[in-house]
Amino acid sequence: MSPCALIAEGYAKKNQKLAWKKYLQDAIGECNEMITHLSYVKDLYSDRIDLNLCNKLIEAYDVAGKQLYRLAESWKSY
Repeated sequence: MSPCALIAEGYAKKNQKLAWKKYLQDAIGECNEMITHLSYVKDLYSDRIDLNLCNKLIEAYDVAGKQLYRLAESWKSY
């Protein structure tokens, strides 16, 4: 949920280009961090978790990170 909170907080500073960009970059970083945590869970607890769900969550965070990157890139021309 941290990426969502960062976007909400950063949107208040959307007219401050550098501040807004930092919040978007931080949100991308949070997506990458969650992918790392989920990968650890898969490696360490594969016998105790739903691997399919874990893989879906990793994919969702990967997609979200890519979308945030494209948003940051497109915001440059705004």
